[in-house]
Order: sequence, then C-alpha cells, then structure tokens
Amino acid sequence: MVADVRRKLLGVELAAKLGKVELGGLDLDEGKRLVRRAAELIERGRVGYTLITARKE
Repeated sequence: MVADVRRKLLGVELAAKLGKVELGGLDLDEGKRLVRRAAELIERGRVGYTLITARKE
C-alpha cells in the first residue's frame, strides 16, 4: 500500500512539473515525508497498516 501511494505521489509530481496538473495548496513534500515515515514504521514492525488521507480545503 505504501509503495502504491509513493508511485501515485511520483506521478502527481511529474504531472505538476510537466504543467499537466495544478497542485493548488497541496504540500507534496509533506506527503512524501509521510510516506517515508509510514515505510519506516512498517519496516521496524511498529505498524502493520497505515491509512494516509487527504482533504481539500
């Protein structure tokens, strides 16, 4: 699941750099930080499932 989110964030980042999508107020760096942290916690055995959500303001 974390790998899937990571791939999707990469796709959004690439689309934004190509001018195909407007990020608005989306903090892509924070999203990538959260995915890295989730992967760390899973690798350490601290969590087995992580739910990452977003909301549009």
